[in-house]
Amino acid sequence: MKNEKIDLTKVRYLGDLILIALEDLNQTRLDPRYKINMGEWHTRYDKICHVCLAGCVLKKHTPLKESNGINGLNLDLQNIAYALNDIRNGNLVNAFNVFYDLSFHTNPIVAKLNGIRVTYSSAFPENKREQDIWIKAVSNIALQILKIELEYE
Repeated sequence: MKNEKIDLTKVRYLGDLILIALEDLNQTRLDPRYKINMGEWHTRYDKICHVCLAGCVLKKHTPLKESNGINGLNLDLQNIAYALNDIRNGNLVNAFNVFYDLSFHTNPIVAKLNGIRVTYSSAFPENKREQDIWIKAVSNIALQILKIELEYE
């Protein structure tokens, strides 16, 4: 899946989307043309593109252009970006609601999502060891969310 483009609108589960995002983030952080900057969707500064978690996914799988933010993307792709941004910020319930296009918090899954403890910072660490720990923590969250999603399928 490393170089394969994915139709993100066909990703069925939020947990799967997060795992795709982490794989793309891991590839991007090793590319000297990019810097992980959780405050930028996809912005070029001099010769380096700054991208966030969602930006890593969007730059690979969509027609996202540098410095355009996500405004040029369709609403489904914008919601995917916002859901990933909410995951990064530890707001699992909002990410779930945005991903599934829900406007209320009465879904029985919400109670289970509220029980998941987020142990990572919203900022991406600078050193590789701490980056690996961050990726593992977010991956753990993705697997917990996916387990919940599959229970209610």
